[in-house]
Amino acid sequence: MRKGRHVSAILLTVALFLLGPAALAASPIKVGFSMALTGSVAQNGKQLIIALELWRDDVNANGGLLGRPVEPVYYDDQSNPTNVPGIYTKLITVDNVDLLLGPYATNMAAAAMPVIMQHNTSADGTRENATAGGFKIIYDQSYPPSTTDFAPVMRAVQAANPDIVFVAAYPPDTVGIVRAAAEIGLTPKMFGGTMIGLLITPIKTQLGPLLDGIVIMESFVPAPSFNFPGVTDVLKRYQAKAAGEKIDPIGYGFVPFGYAAGQVLAQAVETTKSLDHARLADYIHHHTFYTVVGEINYAADGAWAQPRTLLTQFQKVAAGNIDQFRDGGVQPILWPPQYKSGTMIYPYAAAKK
Repeated sequence: MRKGRHVSAILLTVALFLLGPAALAASPIKVGFSMALTGSVAQNGKQLIIALELWRDDVNANGGLLGRPVEPVYYDDQSNPTNVPGIYTKLITVDNVDLLLGPYATNMAAAAMPVIMQHNTSADGTRENATAGGFKIIYDQSYPPSTTDFAPVMRAVQAANPDIVFVAAYPPDTVGIVRAAAEIGLTPKMFGGTMIGLLITPIKTQLGPLLDGIVIMESFVPAPSFNFPGVTDVLKRYQAKAAGEKIDPIGYGFVPFGYAAGQVLAQAVETTKSLDHARLADYIHHHTFYTVVGEINYAADGAWAQPRTLLTQFQKVAAGNIDQFRDGGVQPILWPPQYKSGTMIYPYAAAKK
């Protein structure tokens, strides 16, 4: 796949800047970013904060960066992109941070929610891929951000009688869309998309068997092919911190990549012995990084040189069982082939039996 990339894949495109004069050796290296700690995508933002705190602790336990401790500086953008420009201005001009990481998620990174919601970043890639694949798009609509009743939306989709239904939605909408699809008896041959809510374990648990047959993208799954060095330890420590915090207790969807973002940043700084943004950017574009999500290297356009967005399908999901999502058995990988761990049930209706 070319576009249609993970709409929430924040932190592996790392924005780096030299911000102000060199600091004294004893002073911390400040890494600034905004994060969604309240609002519609707070469930994901809170996971990323813990991941970056674990990374900070590990870096500092090993002597810091360039012999200086690392200090994250961040503010809650409230899942609202209109808050993002002001936060980054403050980080640069008031907090004088040394480096920056991007926010979560796509809308916050672009800091232009009204425009992006109108034009649907993820859907743009879908349109391009559909056209390239020879598919005919027969229904292409957005819905107001304030929508809470998705039955009329899904009835309109059903009326178009599509073979494939692709949905791009953030967490609050995902539950309503999946429930509405079940309520009206949606019957395409394939159903799924970039439904970010389905990366959150409590939402998966809540929906249970309603998920059966849905195909979604994932960035990390519990499979033997994804048991990269260090990831088990990071997830174990995250899960200990997440206990009782009313956030995802497992953290597969976001924690490994949040931690890996810090690793990319640290390896670039340590190898170049620099905080110069141009030097760091050049290094990142031309070298391989070894992280808890495996080897990472970038193409000239800033995307991964080897795309690794996964397609997975929910199969035989039980009701009210959170532990079933720990080993990946009910959500096998369909693509790419080198990570495949199961076979797709097709058409969608066959998975509902």
